[in-house]
Amino acid sequence: MGGRPILLSIDVLGGKTTLTLHPRVERLKLLGSGTRFVRKGDPEFKELSKLVAAYDENRLAAVTVADRFARINSAVSTRDVYVSSECIVLWRNAHPDTHREGSGHQAYAGAARDPNASFLVPTLGGGMPISDIAAVLMPEFMKLMEAGGNVAMPWLELDAKIAQIATEPDEKLR
Repeated sequence: MGGRPILLSIDVLGGKTTLTLHPRVERLKLLGSGTRFVRKGDPEFKELSKLVAAYDENRLAAVTVADRFARINSAVSTRDVYVSSECIVLWRNAHPDTHREGSGHQAYAGAARDPNASFLVPTLGGGMPISDIAAVLMPEFMKLMEAGGNVAMPWLELDAKIAQIATEPDEKLR
C-alpha cells in the first residue's frame, strides 16, 4: 500500500474464516490461527527475534531462520487442526544494502525442507490462481527459450490443462 509492504492473513478460528489486513509491518510477524500458541513474550518468539537480528547482521543464512519458523509451524500443527504441517516461509529484506538477494521463500513438509515442493508461491490475481496457471505454462516457455524460440506452442493442450485448474477451493481448502 503506497509503496509500503502489507501483510494479509487468512485465519480460521472456530470454523469461521476471516481475511485480516495487517497494515503495520513489524520486524517479525507471525500470522494465522496458530499464532495463539506463540505469543510475543514466549521463548519461541524471543528465539525467533534473536535469529532475525542475527540474520539482519549477516551472521545467519535466511533459511536458518526459515527452518525455525517451519519447526514452530510443525509443532503448532499438532495442536491446531486448521494449521497444516506443510508450510511456505517467505521473507523480504528491509535493507537491500545488507542482503543482496532481496527476498525469498522456502517450502517445508513438517520441519524439513521440501525439495519436491513447487517453488511457486500460491498467488491469486483478480480471483485467478496465477501460480497454478504459471505451473502449466512455464515448462512450455522453458522449452521455447531453450529452442531459441523455434518451437510451436501447444496452445490447445495448454488451454485444456488451464481449464482443469480449480477456481474454488474444495472442502480441504486446496
